[in-house]
Amino acid sequence: MNTLALTPPARLGAENYLLDSLKPQWQSRMATATRLIRQRFNEAIDWNWLAQQCAVSPSHFHYVFKNAFNEGPGQFQRRMRLQYALSQLQLSDKSVTDVALESGFSSSQALAKALRRVLGLSASDVRQLCSQRDAQVWKSLLPKLGQPHPDHPESLDNTLLDRIEIRLEQRGERYLYLYEANARSVGQIYCACSKYLPLNCDTVFVYSPWEACANPAMASYYWGYEAKVELANYQVPARTYLCATVVIDSEASYLMVWEAIYRRLSDEGLQIDYEAFLCDEIAVQNRDDGGMLISICLPVVPSC
Repeated sequence: MNTLALTPPARLGAENYLLDSLKPQWQSRMATATRLIRQRFNEAIDWNWLAQQCAVSPSHFHYVFKNAFNEGPGQFQRRMRLQYALSQLQLSDKSVTDVALESGFSSSQALAKALRRVLGLSASDVRQLCSQRDAQVWKSLLPKLGQPHPDHPESLDNTLLDRIEIRLEQRGERYLYLYEANARSVGQIYCACSKYLPLNCDTVFVYSPWEACANPAMASYYWGYEAKVELANYQVPARTYLCATVVIDSEASYLMVWEAIYRRLSDEGLQIDYEAFLCDEIAVQNRDDGGMLISICLPVVPSC
């Protein structure tokens, strides 16, 4: 059963929130703009060409974009580059020069200057902090690269927690065929595994142990899909979960979902089931808005 299809998802993330506030004709134009910038974040973009792709006058494009997103297209692209660079510095062993060039910076010095300006850190500082196996470090860095808030120094992403619906669900037992993943994050796993899925697969399951919360780069991940009993290599017993089904557009919005789940956990006085794995269910589909439909599930001890 495709559980993702049972619950209408919230479009999470500051970018989606801002798009939803626009009139329909401008929603499609600005969605095209952000989609193309994301696809070409590490390239030199001709802004006149981009304006034409969005059916906006080149002379008005920068003004319209900034009015919609509280930043110009150049600033938006730099945030995408820094988000990618930050992820690579944490999750890969690539040299700083390679990370810089892959992210669209002209040199490691250019990346260092951008990191210092936005985060107050060097590339080596970022790697050292991430090696401390403290998830709070990662959570403190990503919001600094979030969508600017027009009236508050905090990023807009952090102000949208109330848009997330958290449900307490009893999930029946499942039979899965799982592989151990070489990738070091849920997003990387999805990109790596999607081409190996069966033709009729509509959901990717990603399971991770509790050490993934403390240090994603050091944890073991497992990905797979539902299978018939005789073809499965792993049985997931029936359990109770706190679940959120959302469309996310960045790692910052992914972390925001976890923040909302933990808040609900505390409010309800629930206990985490430490014997179970964390579970992410990712829909296998291409979305026009560039987002990822995902259900994030935290196992909890059932109430007596």
